[in-house]
Parts: sequence; structure tokens; C-alpha cells
Amino acid sequence: MSGLSQNESDDLAAARAEIEAFHVFLEGWFTGTWPSDDAGYATLADSLREDFSMITPAGLHRSRQQLLGGFRPGHGTNPDFRIEIRAVEHIESNVDSVLVRYQEWQWGAINSTPPDNARWGTVLFARDAARPHGLRWKWLHETSLPVETA
Repeated sequence: MSGLSQNESDDLAAARAEIEAFHVFLEGWFTGTWPSDDAGYATLADSLREDFSMITPAGLHRSRQQLLGGFRPGHGTNPDFRIEIRAVEHIESNVDSVLVRYQEWQWGAINSTPPDNARWGTVLFARDAARPHGLRWKWLHETSLPVETA
């Protein structure tokens, strides 16, 4: 974290905590270890702003509604799925938002080709004091890392 101001370091720590918590949820959802009830599902829905959107590694645009609509049936469908977050880097912060990038490494992802893969994620968080880490997902762009990297 060298070279970062105290505020930027705090933003990086909050972003890292949010990214890691979100991916703990994703792994738990797909492996079936996260509760599938409404409260468990709300972990995802509450993390995303109403205007959230993302670009997938395949280049597809997904709105919050599209993402949420296809998510619930995936509970417990991938018991061997694992995720690791690496290389979280602060890009920029202001009074309204925090921009970071990170690597997401996946193993046993049955809905990805190949199932062992890695990607860069660039995420724009909106500040939200009501959230556990003070951040809510606004925008995410994922780009696949070369297959031999994973």
C-alpha cells in the first residue's frame, strides 16, 4: 500500500474486505454452503445498487435485474467451486466512489470455459454508509486472464 494516502489506504482496505466478502458469498452460493433462503439471497441483491451493471469476460453486458434473475437457480449446483481473490489495487477515490481492480481466480467453475480460470475485475463502488464496508457495487468489468495463467 505504499504511496497511498491514509484515506486511499482506508478505501483499499474497505474495497478488499467488500470484494472478499462478496466472493465468499458467491462461492458459498454455488457450493450450497450459503443459506438459500430469502435472507441468504438478499446478500447478493443488497450488495448491488439498483443501477448496477457489469461486462462479463465474454463481453456481455448484464444489468442488475439480468444478473439477479439467473442467479437463484444456481444455488448448490457447483459443490467443488472455489474462488481466490488476489492483487487488489486502488485506482482512484473521491467523495462518492472508490475504483479498484483485482484478480479473481476460479477452480472447478462448471459454467466457465475453462473451469479453472482467472480474470481481472475492475469495480466501481459507490459509497454507502449503510453497508458493512461502506461500499455498494455499482459497476464491474471482467476481463479473462490468459488460460495458461490460471
